[in-house]
Amino acid sequence: MKESVSVSPLQSTSPISPGPDAQVGKPDTPLPDTPPEEPAKGKGTVVGTLHDQAEAEPYAYQYIYLAPTRQMTSQNTGDKVAYFAELDVTSDPFAQTDEHGRLVIRDVEPGLYTLAVRLPNLQEILLFDGTTSQNVVVTVEADKVSDLGVVDVVVPK
Repeated sequence: MKESVSVSPLQSTSPISPGPDAQVGKPDTPLPDTPPEEPAKGKGTVVGTLHDQAEAEPYAYQYIYLAPTRQMTSQNTGDKVAYFAELDVTSDPFAQTDEHGRLVIRDVEPGLYTLAVRLPNLQEILLFDGTTSQNVVVTVEADKVSDLGVVDVVVPK
């Protein structure tokens, strides 16, 4: 089931309806300390490290999703004014962060995405970057690795 969420760049979080149950805990296989292998032909890979700004610790063992996103522009000025994200937890790309908050999402279709997280109460929200005061948006390109670097995320408790 897809639900649409309109997100302005300065909005901290936007609720997205809950999806199917997920098991929260340690990932089955640890993420590598080395860079991921080349993406599959025509696909991209997203890597990065998420840090919980409020807790001052890695954002560990969290299910992170890539919500397909469209960028909206002002009809008057042509300025980029907002993002529109749609998340389907049954089919959108996701991965679980490791104990250090590292994230690797492989085999992603090229496009614009907003990072979302599934909270322990099974609510999904879009991630907010505490440093830039914007949602975490990434452009995935075919045959490339998109590196988010370290992102200080703000997540409601």
